[in-house]
Amino acid sequence: MGYGPPLYNAVRAALELRRMGIKMGVYNVPTIKPINIDAVVKIARRVGNIIVVEEHSPRGGLGSAITELVSGFARVKILGVDGYGHWGGRSEEELLRFYGLDEESIMDAALKLINS
Repeated sequence: MGYGPPLYNAVRAALELRRMGIKMGVYNVPTIKPINIDAVVKIARRVGNIIVVEEHSPRGGLGSAITELVSGFARVKILGVDGYGHWGGRSEEELLRFYGLDEESIMDAALKLINS
């Protein structure tokens, strides 16, 4: 689940994981307020494991909102921007990689979550 540019990398990661025989889905959550509670809960109950990707702090954003909704029946891993001030002339792609929001990092997080 997520929004914005990292969601593109989540789609790429999901496609690669599907090629490996692992079922994955990507769900766009365009707003935190109002959040579509019914859709989030339905998805979480069906899949059991959720990775949230967002260009935001992992605290107080979309990941926190989703965790509050599903904490009793699904596991959530939040991938977000933990710290600021690392621009330094880097491209958007480099920054997404730096913060673990690139395709490879999302795949690694998914594999760790389903194998734990």
